[in-house]
Amino acid sequence: MSINQLNALFRDFMQFYAYFFSFLNSQKLIMQELYFLSAF
Repeated sequence: MSINQLNALFRDFMQFYAYFFSFLNSQKLIMQELYFLSAF
């Protein structure tokens, strides 16, 4: 594998990682809001 291929792979992985974590955080926020709404 060349350095360029490794860099591209790493970049794609980091983009996926960032997307996945923002998705998890949004899910967590939605669950918290639902919990707070159901508490009232």
